[in-house]
Amino acid sequence: MSMGNFSFTFIVYRYIIVSKKEVMYLRKLILLFVLLFASFALIACGNGGTDIGEFPAFKEGDLIELSAQEMIALFENLEYTTSADETMRISASGYFKVTDSWEDDWWGDSQTTTTEATFDIVIYTLISQQVSKARLHAEGTIDFSSVSTYTPSSGSPSTSTNGAVGDVALYFINQFLYINMDAVVTNEGTPTDAVFKQKVRESLTQQQWEEVYNQENFENPEEMLPIPAELQQLLEEGDFDAIMDALPGLKVYKDGQTHSIVFEVTKAGILSSLSDIIRAVAAQVPEQPSEAEILEAIEQATEMINEMVDELSLKYVISVKENKITKIAIDVEFKSTLQNIEIDVLLIIDFGVTLPNFPSDLGAYTEVDEPGEGIFD
Repeated sequence: MSMGNFSFTFIVYRYIIVSKKEVMYLRKLILLFVLLFASFALIACGNGGTDIGEFPAFKEGDLIELSAQEMIALFENLEYTTSADETMRISASGYFKVTDSWEDDWWGDSQTTTTEATFDIVIYTLISQQVSKARLHAEGTIDFSSVSTYTPSSGSPSTSTNGAVGDVALYFINQFLYINMDAVVTNEGTPTDAVFKQKVRESLTQQQWEEVYNQENFENPEEMLPIPAELQQLLEEGDFDAIMDALPGLKVYKDGQTHSIVFEVTKAGILSSLSDIIRAVAAQVPEQPSEAEILEAIEQATEMINEMVDELSLKYVISVKENKITKIAIDVEFKSTLQNIEIDVLLIIDFGVTLPNFPSDLGAYTEVDEPGEGIFD
């Protein structure tokens, strides 16, 4: 494959996997996703009984048409609400299952690990430069398990089971972390009743907070996910209208001052539109690929999708009002062809919401040096 064809194929793959309109404002949104993943990294689960967001519905009467340039203009002046001491709510519910296997070709040992979880989580997070203003209010339920079976080349297989079932809440307020847990935690097959309310004794200092805040680069989203040079040139110089015309399932709604970009895609929809999408992208590449290179890219992309994807349904919404993102919604169902990955997840992110009240009994939580002290020792 020539370098020109490689660059073209790379761009096509980026467009297929990331999706065209997401790339348009990817750097504008990366801050929000960093905050999302940072919040999930802090949370194992939450406390049930909190309402989970619903996927937004739209009226056909609000459907409008925007050119690609108009869509770019809609997003180019966005303000980052999360950098202005405003609260973000992340609601996530669903199910996932992942099976991972390996085998030693030389010794014959093998292991299979299946991890699955059902969860229902609500996270409120307020990110501020001042640690005294930062807040985390996370509650939900989870049923998580990870089962590994190791089979040696000789001898009997052994199985290890880990997991957690129950309710957990995390709160961060006034520089202290609080944990409320009512669950059964299984470690190497041994279950433990984990029922406690604890406060981590050591507070988070401003200096410690600044190290994390600056390392995550919250205020410089442009630097968080550099776009490859080929793709950047395409974004700056390409004919977006031609590319967007080839995209299936892309709609824009306007309700009052709120614009909502809605993108829906299925495996069948991708495959049926793949040729049009690739040819639209090819028309914008500085070094025009040959017909043979275009056909090769179409064939490779089709094979890649069929090899990886058995079922796919994705709905994606981003809403903007007065230069601020107000909502992001993702509803995804996915099954891999090898049946080793299964995902059914609904994720709703709302911006500028009201932070809920914290529990009134935080002062009665037991002080500990580490979360779970006395339970998981």
